[in-house]
This record gives sequence, C-alpha cells and structure tokens, in this order.
Amino acid sequence: MLLEIRKYNEFELTKDVQEQIALLLKKCFPDTTYNGRHYFKQLPHFRFLAYEDDMLVGHVAIDYRMMRLNDTPIKVVGVIELCVLEERRNHYIGGFLLEEVEKLAKTQMQILYFCFQKLAPSIKSMALSM
Repeated sequence: MLLEIRKYNEFELTKDVQEQIALLLKKCFPDTTYNGRHYFKQLPHFRFLAYEDDMLVGHVAIDYRMMRLNDTPIKVVGVIELCVLEERRNHYIGGFLLEEVEKLAKTQMQILYFCFQKLAPSIKSMALSM
C-alpha cells in the first residue's frame, strides 16, 4: 500500500475530511467522548493526514503558538493529537507523521512540544529544543 501524507490547514478541511477525522478519532480513542467532533478540546491550526489508497489511516494535529521564554519571543509547535488505526499500527505511520512535524519544526520553530493524554502521569509532556 502506498502511504501519502497530506497537510491541511484547519480552515480548509471539507465536511467529508472532518467526518473522516471524527471517525478515526472515535476508532482510536473509544473511551473518549468526541460527540462527533473532529477535535478534542480545541481546533488545531493544521494537520498532517496519512492516507493509504485514499483511506485515512492516521493523523497528527498541530498547534502553533508564539510564547515568551524570559524576555525572548519563541515560536512553538505542539503535537496535540496523534493517532493511527489499530490495524495499521506497527507500520511506522505514526513515525512518518512525526517526521513531517519534525521537518516543519526544524525549519520554522524553536520548540517542539508534545502533550500526551493517554500515557503515565509522569510522562504527560515533553519539549524538545530545535
């Protein structure tokens, strides 16, 4: 199967793509209530979507912010959702999605931030300086 990674700005998502994302999130996080939404708490700025034969199999949602570290403004990109269909896991799809985020962060950001909801409390977040 050919994997294709597509980047979408949130405001460009069609209703069909929003529904595909909502279904993917429901399958990947069955214990979380999305109420049919294609996002958890807030809309991301953009996403990378992974398709195999035009079927959505994974996605990563990205938040983009300007923050201040001491008195220095810094650009921050945050990974706020990452999921891959269970039957397509262990095929490095999540890795390919994160590689796209890393490429973006290396060229345009100073901090890459991951926020994990489903991990142990001691590993809830991690930041990497770019």
